[in-house]
Amino acid sequence: MRRMLVERALFGVVTLFVVSLVVLLATHALPGDAARAILGREATPERLAALREQLHLGGSLPSQYLHWLGSLLRLDLGTSLAANQPVTTLMVPALVNSSVLMLCAAVVANTSPAPAPTSAPTPRPTSTPSPANSPHAPVKP
Repeated sequence: MRRMLVERALFGVVTLFVVSLVVLLATHALPGDAARAILGREATPERLAALREQLHLGGSLPSQYLHWLGSLLRLDLGTSLAANQPVTTLMVPALVNSSVLMLCAAVVANTSPAPAPTSAPTPRPTSTPSPANSPHAPVKP
């Protein structure tokens, strides 16, 4: 049981790693500049440079990924550009709501009765087949 849990946890970590790499590559494959998309066409070069520095867009792709991964491991998810607040503070109410929903689902799942069997057990096959059940038995009219 413990081995299965460890294998599943490792598989989950590998899956998250691969998904994060795919998302990084997909966002860099998109045309245009992320800073210009955020600030719009009327942005000044100074504001664009400041936003690129804030988002760490100036380095190479591996350095950007390692910076993001390091911040994630420190639980520093950055600042929301829309709300101008730390992302972790914005996530806490949603995590509380999700935890309440998970708890309710676990209570319902563990207190509901188990479903009744849907069929009767089948008889054991005998070592010698019965002539009535033989595929070559004559059909009665």
